[in-house]
Amino acid sequence: MIDPLIWPAVMAAAAALCGGAMARWAGLRALGAVLAALGVLIALVALLGALQASPRQLFERLPMLALGLLALAILVARWPRLAWPGIALATIWAGWWMAGAPLWWPDMQRAAFAALLMAGGALAAMLALRLPWQAALLGAGLAGMLWASAPRGPWFEISWIVAAAGIAAAAFGSRLPLAMALVLGPVLAATALGPVLAIGRGADWAVPLALLLAGAIGLLRLPLAGRLAAQCAMLAAAMIALRLG
Repeated sequence: MIDPLIWPAVMAAAAALCGGAMARWAGLRALGAVLAALGVLIALVALLGALQASPRQLFERLPMLALGLLALAILVARWPRLAWPGIALATIWAGWWMAGAPLWWPDMQRAAFAALLMAGGALAAMLALRLPWQAALLGAGLAGMLWASAPRGPWFEISWIVAAAGIAAAAFGSRLPLAMALVLGPVLAATALGPVLAIGRGADWAVPLALLLAGAIGLLRLPLAGRLAAQCAMLAAAMIALRLG
């Protein structure tokens, strides 16, 4: 029997495949990237429920996070000169929203660590996903490590969406369009850091740290095949260690 929780991941993959086809074969690159980003939002809503302006659980913040990122993705797809302002706004939005959206100074002080952690993770993920084949590799690595670490909550099911969209985004070619990276990157970071912010076990910390190390390996001046092999080996080792631990 097919697990019904798999269908949001199928939605995200289908949207990314259609977006890649529009980008590569119909010449509608911007529209294709926005469609793929929209698929991530729809998949999150399908998995977690309706958009919530005042979520009670940390994972319930993801659909609204993706909605705000989608708005930025549309702007960047329409006006490419807004790329760096879009990245900056996506970083701020991810950090502020996932830290609880504090509005008053005392609340901001209490949420500063979570906001900075999430903002840094979102920025690193957006930049990493622009490198060749990183959406598929890091998305699959995230899902594998969350399966191995088994955090409380639906984080593993959310990672199916990230992994499915990242793998299907190979239809765009080796490099992910920025408009999609603006959505998928912070969502990937939020999924990796969510268990850290919620509970913070040692295994929870290992997941984002392994992803960060894998992204750093992607920056090395090595042949592409060598970099990808090293990243796969490192993520596989992390997954095995988490499973055995």
